[in-house]
Amino acid sequence: MIKNIFILIVLFFITNSCTRDDICSGETPTTPLLIITFNDSNNPTARKSVTGLTVRLANSSALSFFKNDPNDSIAIPLNTNSRTTSFIIIRDIDGPTQNSDTINFSYENNAVYINRACGFKNNFIGLDRTIGEGNDGLWVLRSTINKTTVEDEIEAHITIFH
Repeated sequence: MIKNIFILIVLFFITNSCTRDDICSGETPTTPLLIITFNDSNNPTARKSVTGLTVRLANSSALSFFKNDPNDSIAIPLNTNSRTTSFIIIRDIDGPTQNSDTINFSYENNAVYINRACGFKNNFIGLDRTIGEGNDGLWVLRSTINKTTVEDEIEAHITIFH
């Protein structure tokens, strides 16, 4: 009887003795999203919303990452298993002036160890982009890279002017 109680106590402490390293806090930074802001091409310091904005992976039938009306910034994930990610960004998705452009991002992956519970996060270094028009002309007039390293979600990494 005492032996059984002792075994139960030992099992209780073994199953309920997680250390701090066993749980990844929700506040721990993970792989950051790419932050893109949209500005007015005539007034470069002023934000300008995009009506009917939709962003989806190029060459994929996957659902859109983002659809919101209107919006002047987005946060989208880069592919951690590749050195490139391509998106199709569509303006006025449900309207008569729908227009799509393709943005190709290139970068180097840099895996950073966080801790035992959280594992690794990826930072993206040397961020660059090319913009291609669809069959309907460019709606993205130009873009600026604000930060070539994507390691947090505090500031915009890319500004698109339209």
